[in-house]
Amino acid sequence: QLFMVLLHQGQTYSATAIGQLASQHLGGSIITSNKPIAVTVKDDLMDAFHLGGCRDIGGDQLLSYDHLGTQYVAMRGSYPANLDRLFIVGTENSTSIQINGNFVTNIDKYQTYSYQFGNNEVAYIESSSPVTLVHLIGKNCNFEYSILNPLDCIGTDTVVFKREPNKQFQILFFFNQT
Repeated sequence: QLFMVLLHQGQTYSATAIGQLASQHLGGSIITSNKPIAVTVKDDLMDAFHLGGCRDIGGDQLLSYDHLGTQYVAMRGSYPANLDRLFIVGTENSTSIQINGNFVTNIDKYQTYSYQFGNNEVAYIESSSPVTLVHLIGKNCNFEYSILNPLDCIGTDTVVFKREPNKQFQILFFFNQT
């Protein structure tokens, strides 16, 4: 379904999923603009039924196509090994995905591949075309997702990160020891 929203400087627009099933969310939506915009995705009631009914909020600012890449690194968090996940979203048809040097699948434009970390603590992702990576990570009953930056991203002044004051903040680091 195609529709247009006209925004003036400083205005926002919010779209909402029509239901709680993944198929009822906005994944695969295409957003175009003739002026610079920021797009934030959020889910205000992610359900971790496998953690005893825990629910949490997640969200992040999307990267534009020109900021996507073909090489990413992600680390498993403190969840049990089978709960942290990566969601890899294709931008072109027949995109080949390799994780830790092993071919795992081909995905098409707007298609999502879900990767479970299992016992692997680090995932090195390579793709034949640019992809978006969403990382679901957590500890205990708290979980979050974030959009990962590609390895060749040296920073940008158009994507903003803000930390809430007086809140616990953890960063996982990966060091290449060659």
